Amino acid sequence: MIYKRCTSIERSNKQEKIDYKFESGRHRSTMMWYFRIYGIMTCQHMYAWYVSQKDEWDKLKATICPTVA
Repeated sequence: MIYKRCTSIERSNKQEKIDYKFESGRHRSTMMWYFRIYGIMTCQHMYAWYVSQKDEWDKLKATICPTVA
C-alpha cells in the first residue's frame, strides 16, 4: 500500500497543499503567508485531536442528548 510508505510529513504536506488549497492562495506579503499556514496547521491539529477523541465525544453526546445520538 502506498499510504504506508509515506512519511507523516509527506501526508501533512499533502493535506496542506491539496485539502486546504494552500498554494492557490495569493499571498502578497510574507505575513499573510505565515498567517495562512498557521491557520492551516491549527486546523490540522484540531482535526487530529477530534479524530483521536471521537469515541469520547460520542459518549458525551449520548449522555447530554440521548435523542440525537
